[in-house]
Amino acid sequence: TAATTRTEHVFKTDLTKASGGDEEIARGWAFRKVYYHIGEIVRVGETPERIAQLRELSRRYNIKTVYDE
Repeated sequence: TAATTRTEHVFKTDLTKASGGDEEIARGWAFRKVYYHIGEIVRVGETPERIAQLRELSRRYNIKTVYDE
């Protein structure tokens, strides 16, 4: 059945000709990435690298977190 059948599709294209996304798409991605890092901090603990990545995304995309400086 379709629910149990797995398929893989591969498409080739030239992404240099693709239209760009807008700021909302970038900020939505950054929001999810910031909260992924927060989840990892809760799950496995803080590391200087993770905190730095979180703060950089937070500053760049103006996303407020409890880890803001």
